[in-house]
Amino acid sequence: MLNTKKLFTKILERLAASWDLSRGTEIPKNANLNDYKTFGSYWVSATNASTLSNSPTTGTFRLIVMGSSSAASGRIQIAIGVTANTNYPVFFRYYNGSTWYPWGRMACV
Repeated sequence: MLNTKKLFTKILERLAASWDLSRGTEIPKNANLNDYKTFGSYWVSATNASTLSNSPTTGTFRLIVMGSSSAASGRIQIAIGVTANTNYPVFFRYYNGSTWYPWGRMACV
C-alpha cells in the first residue's frame, strides 16, 4: 500500500532543498500578504516571517501567486513552508476580486 503522507513529505523535502531563497522577490518586514496579487514567486526570511500581516504561518516560506488572466480577480496564493522541522506545510487561499478567503492547510493522509 502506498503511503501518500511519506511520499508527499519526500516530494516537499526535495522541493524545499532545491529552492534557492534568493530567487524570486523577497517579502519585506511588516508586509501585508493581501497586497500580493501580482503573479510570481516570493519568499520570506525567518527574520521577517513573524512581522507579516495575513500570513498563514510565522515560519520561513515560499509564496506563489497565480490565477486567471484578469487583472482584478481570480488570484490564488500558495505558501509552502521551507523549514525542515515543520514538515513543509502547504497553505492556500483564493481572492475573488474583492475578498481574500481564509487560509486553508493542505492535509496529507
